[in-house]
Amino acid sequence: MYVKNGGLEKNTAVDITQIRTISFGRIKKIFNIKGIELQDFKNIIFLAHSRFFNYENQKIIYQTNDIKKLKKENSYLMMCLAMQEIADFYNIFEINELSSLIDIDNEKYTIIFGNPVFKECTKYEVEIKLKDWYGQEISKMIQYNLITK
Repeated sequence: MYVKNGGLEKNTAVDITQIRTISFGRIKKIFNIKGIELQDFKNIIFLAHSRFFNYENQKIIYQTNDIKKLKKENSYLMMCLAMQEIADFYNIFEINELSSLIDIDNEKYTIIFGNPVFKECTKYEVEIKLKDWYGQEISKMIQYNLITK
């Protein structure tokens, strides 16, 4: 494998069969290191990579950011699909029945009901919002009819 512009002074060949790994726990044990935690060790590795392999490190950062952006966009699309499945009109006995009728994955989204607005006779309108863990939100107006028992 040949590395170009990897922060090294000249092109370098690496025999990947000669690369060895060692666990963090073993390093701590062999060198009798106390007081350093795994996250600190990861930070040291990150700093070393950014110093000696800056080009590759930047590539990894860009790829990680792209993945985060795609996950955020995917979450928004999934939220839009979930919102499309919510009916436009419900017949209910009381307003708090809406939350049990609207089937939303509560681990992914928060559903927020606005204040009901009286339209006519027993018809009301209410805005519902879905919010994901990225803080993105979409809303939809739904109507409901309060029926008497």
